[in-house]
Amino acid sequence: MSITSGIRAYDMALRLEYDGVSTDAVVIDLDEALDAFLDRHPGEPLRLFCTYTAMMHLRRVLAARYGLEEFGAEGK
Repeated sequence: MSITSGIRAYDMALRLEYDGVSTDAVVIDLDEALDAFLDRHPGEPLRLFCTYTAMMHLRRVLAARYGLEEFGAEGK
């Protein structure tokens, strides 16, 4: 399943379509998109392709959700 997300999600879905990659869903909110993606692939290895800004947000969300040390925390 492929999901595009973020403020330019529809632009990315169109760009992927030009390259022959279908997008199954467009979910603007990053947290909602992450939840949908994880719910549809329980226990499977996953790949997320994102911008630097989205990556930093998603890393914080995943660290909090799974009780991991926050990446890029000061002093680390």
